[in-house]
Amino acid sequence: FLIPVAYVLKSLWAASDREIYETICSAAIDENKSFYSARAELMLRKLEEHSMKTSRDCIEYLGKHFRTVVDAPNFKSNFSVGSTLLRRHLFVHCSDNTEKAQLLIFMISKLFALVSGACQ
Repeated sequence: FLIPVAYVLKSLWAASDREIYETICSAAIDENKSFYSARAELMLRKLEEHSMKTSRDCIEYLGKHFRTVVDAPNFKSNFSVGSTLLRRHLFVHCSDNTEKAQLLIFMISKLFALVSGACQ
């Protein structure tokens, strides 16, 4: 399955778009700041295009689209299903959503560094 990373990040971390943007861009080295900035902006713009304003919106989106993966009964809310998906199927070695969000931000930073040529 392909899930936009911003949806997952926003689901795990109830932060503003500005906080997410600044956290992702804080890992950039001076010559890569514009690269990180453009990619982070694009990720967050996708959230806005689909009216994903809050963490709850993103969790409900995940629950709606991955209900069959979790094998959830119809009476469960999308929010409950999305929360179950995040807890049982994403970074299962992490203890809570904060740790999962930190790991995801670290992974995004590493990917950006690789793609921009900052690391090899």
